[in-house]
Amino acid sequence: MTTDPRDLIQQKTLATSHRSASRTEGKSMASGGRLAGEGVSDNDELAKLIALIKKSEDDRTGTPQQIVIGEFSVPAVRVPDSMIAGLHGLTRMEAATLRLLGWGRANSDIALLLDCGEPTVRTHMNNVIRKLELDGMRELITLAGLLFHPLD
Repeated sequence: MTTDPRDLIQQKTLATSHRSASRTEGKSMASGGRLAGEGVSDNDELAKLIALIKKSEDDRTGTPQQIVIGEFSVPAVRVPDSMIAGLHGLTRMEAATLRLLGWGRANSDIALLLDCGEPTVRTHMNNVIRKLELDGMRELITLAGLLFHPLD
């Protein structure tokens, strides 16, 4: 029986909240007057939990799952669940516009790279906003960055 890493994160969160509560009350959670978790960095524990989550995801699927948007592949962990269906409905040009926007390109650069005019780029962006039911350009830019901005 393996423990789900997400359960470990929840347990860690609960332990941290209990630890801070016991400090304010002057009580100790562990024997010997030492609080549980002292001496171990929370960042170290968090890094271990993140590694466990990544390993469990890889074990479950064999390889990290990818979502295809247009002709581009994106790691599934970067795609919000509520957007998956809408992203599959994008045209090739809309997906390309979204990708270039995620890279931080200006409308004029996107128009040059896609060999179309700036009004066409704005039309593609408005179509993406409509199809994904976004609130506006800021939300589109945020989503594009989440999906396509390089992590390196």
